[in-house]
Amino acid sequence: MIALSAMMLLPMGTVAQAFNLVQNGGFVPSNIPSGIRSSGINNPASGVIISGWTVTDNPNNVPGFVNNLMYVISDGNTFSQEGGVGMNQWGQNQRKSWTLFNTPGQTVNSVDGSGWYIASDGDPQYSGSISQTLTGLTAGEQYNVSFSQAAGQFNCNFGNISNPSSSCVEGGIYSGATTSRWQVSFGGDTQLSTLMNQASQAPVSDWQSQALSFTATSSTQVLSFLAVGTPGAQPPTALLSGVSVEQVPEPTTIVGSIAAVSFMAKLRSKKKNKK
Repeated sequence: MIALSAMMLLPMGTVAQAFNLVQNGGFVPSNIPSGIRSSGINNPASGVIISGWTVTDNPNNVPGFVNNLMYVISDGNTFSQEGGVGMNQWGQNQRKSWTLFNTPGQTVNSVDGSGWYIASDGDPQYSGSISQTLTGLTAGEQYNVSFSQAAGQFNCNFGNISNPSSSCVEGGIYSGATTSRWQVSFGGDTQLSTLMNQASQAPVSDWQSQALSFTATSSTQVLSFLAVGTPGAQPPTALLSGVSVEQVPEPTTIVGSIAAVSFMAKLRSKKKNKK
């Protein structure tokens, strides 16, 4: 009887176990210089590598802008990225920096304690995807893609080199309500996260948990995230943290676990009644 009870309880152990198939779901950079709080991971000149992940530029980017606007940011700040000096599409020399609109003293931290998170422009002209190839999948099985998202709006500090006091000469000061979300692809299936609405120049929103279910069609598939937002000219920004992919337990396993609990309860009841 004891042996039978132990066998029936085995499925419960299976349910309790969860294995994250994603490598470096916290986006920890492996070679970011000491003291740097943020860096463009899309820019080859930065040399920043996030193990396990690949950033792909958007082919729709505006001519003259080689890279998409995606950054890895450390906990405890709302992001300040110096982009250096370069030429815009009108041939103007500019110094470039980005921040996120925020309330005084506001800090933003990763949800999983990794110390880093992603911020990406959702404008289809500047967005790019971050992806990872997952192996060891079982075709026909379901997998939950879980992550946390937040919304923000890029605030620019563009200045013409000949007139350093000028600001945002490319498009004026950004304002206006925005929407943003993540387009998540897993193999051949693509889904959208919950739409996030931001008031004009609002501070970074609170993190919200997301869980999307996909069915694997192969043992190896690509997981990718692409920020999508509106309107394009107002830098709608999506933040990403704590990515995980876990196989959904078999329904029979869950039923077996419930049956095991019920069986043990009946045994205890019988023993009690015999006393």
